[in-house]
This record gives sequence, structure tokens and C-alpha cells, in this order.
Amino acid sequence: MRWLSKEETLPETVEFISLSPPEMSEHNCCIYDLKGLQSLFRARANHMVHHCSQMMMMDPSRVAKVFGGFQHFDLKDMCRAYHDTYIIDTFMGWLDNIEDKSVKDVFGKLLLIHVQKLIIDDEVYFMDILGDEKIQNAKKSLMRLLKEIRKEIYGLTLVPPYYNRALGPLGNEDLQVYDRIIQHLKVSSGVTERPEWWRLTYSNST
Repeated sequence: MRWLSKEETLPETVEFISLSPPEMSEHNCCIYDLKGLQSLFRARANHMVHHCSQMMMMDPSRVAKVFGGFQHFDLKDMCRAYHDTYIIDTFMGWLDNIEDKSVKDVFGKLLLIHVQKLIIDDEVYFMDILGDEKIQNAKKSLMRLLKEIRKEIYGLTLVPPYYNRALGPLGNEDLQVYDRIIQHLKVSSGVTERPEWWRLTYSNST
């Protein structure tokens, strides 16, 4: 580990790192605002970097042992925070280049689903920043967004060549996924019957 010289600059993918730890309370944002959420996750990655750096600098002689001690959990969180930030930044940059408003709206909702899921999965960390009400709203929003882009998500399954062969009843242009699955079950003889070996397996287990 070393400090950058005055002539050096941070690589673009870690430009979120500041000289001092961020004040996380300043990043309490709306859970529907992608720009605000992007800033929140960049601050989170920045905070994790400073946290791990402080741990290492408390005893520089033990830096090499950090990976083998309890601190590896902190390093894992730092790497995950960086990864999350990289994905969000990359996706946001890609969204900026989409000209079709309807396409941009769908993929914007897809990114929002991803970000809100990250918040829910790391609820303990984000609770102190966003508060319980916003965490609960994120959970409700996640289900609503999944319903809103349901057809578009099914539509994306049609992108691969020969999707009807690769995905069976899922890969069909009418998007009637459940109806087609039920239809397949109805016309497939013996689909609801247990195989002959099932009775033998069951009797042996008892």
C-alpha cells in the first residue's frame, strides 16, 4: 500500500475513493432515484476502502496476516462493495447511450431491481443510512417492478437463436408462458405419474 504522488491519478474504476472517509448520512437518497443510489453505492465502496485501510495501518506489520485472520470478512465486504459499484457505474454508462425511451425505461427498471435487491440483501448496513421505512419501500418496489417488466423479461428470452428449442415453452413469441407449460403437461402422457423405480426407492427408505 502507498499514497499516490501529486502527478498520479486514480484509475477510472476507483475514482470514487476520496482522501477522507465519506459521511454516509449525506447519501440518504430516494430508493427510486438511480443517480442518488449510484452515489450511495460509490460512497459505500469508498467507506469500505477507508475502513480496511485503517485496520491495516493500525499495525502495518500484520498486513500480510489480514487475509488469514478475522479481518478477511472486512476485505470481502470491501471487494463486494467495489464490484457492486463497478456494475452499477458500467450499467449507468450504458443506459446513457440508449436513445429509445421505451428500451431505456425497461433497462432502467431492471437496474433499479438489481440495486434495490442489493440494498435488501445488505439490509443491516443500509438501515443506518436509509432507515426502516425506505428499506420496507424497497421491498415493495422490488415486487412492483418485477410485475411491471414481466413481459419484457420474457421477451428477452427470445433473443437467442432457436429460442423455442433451447427454452421449450418459455421461448415462444406469444409470451403465454404458464398456459403453454400447462398445455405441455396435458398432452404429455404419464407426466404426473411416478416412475416404476419410485415405489422401490420409497419402500427401501422405509
